Amino acid sequence: MSNNYAIFEKAFMLYSDGKTDAAMKKLTPAVEDGFADAEELLGTIYVEKGQYTEAEKWYKCAHRNSRSQPYHAAALVKRGAANRLTIYDQLNTAVMEREQ
Repeated sequence: MSNNYAIFEKAFMLYSDGKTDAAMKKLTPAVEDGFADAEELLGTIYVEKGQYTEAEKWYKCAHRNSRSQPYHAAALVKRGAANRLTIYDQLNTAVMEREQ
């Protein structure tokens, strides 16, 4: 898991620099391993690309996998990604309501 977090950290830095395609590529191993933070970030990238169905898929995966993993949203907020998390929160709320 620590390797997944290192991958996530590097991908998040790329994402923060506006290099979303590079971030998506970097996230691949962690996403394939079911690392919730990577799945959440991938979902956020898809929201920004306007690909909402794909975003919803990854947010659902992140939600499912986050139950067994630590959640690092607070770390993202500390890094100045609060505006991006707002997008995530809005979509995630809609997904959760639909699942109930």
